[in-house]
Amino acid sequence: MRDFAIVSHAVIKLLGVAFTLPAVYCLFDDQELGCMVSQVLAIPRAMELPTPNGRKTCALAIWLLQTQRLPADILALARDRITYALRRAVEGELARGGSVHEPSVFLPAFTEILPSILENVLAPRPALRAQACHAFGGLALRASQSPPLLYACAALRDGPRRT
Repeated sequence: MRDFAIVSHAVIKLLGVAFTLPAVYCLFDDQELGCMVSQVLAIPRAMELPTPNGRKTCALAIWLLQTQRLPADILALARDRITYALRRAVEGELARGGSVHEPSVFLPAFTEILPSILENVLAPRPALRAQACHAFGGLALRASQSPPLLYACAALRDGPRRT
């Protein structure tokens, strides 16, 4: 079991390199990249991991989502699943929260988790407060630099989408 965890962590770290370097990720087609992103997303979305240190594995998967530099069209396909995983991280269900690359893809989806972020700014645990402040700061920074700011403001004004 321990060997499985060590190999899993090494693979996530290798994907961290592959997902940040265009010279590496361009070797894969969109379907292959989408499949790899889906497999990474399975980690923080799982309720329980069969490893001795599931929190560390989740932390590495969230780190990978934060540091990747994949093209927007790849990320757009997994936007809702990435948002869900980061929501769980911000709410303290996973190891840590944060921000991601390509704000134009995620800004509208992140407006839906803004109430959770703001609620955790006043959380009893200092770690949750720090994560929420970091996520809120990242959201504010990205919003100020992103063209779809007007769309996000309208989404905040109108409330969460009902489907």
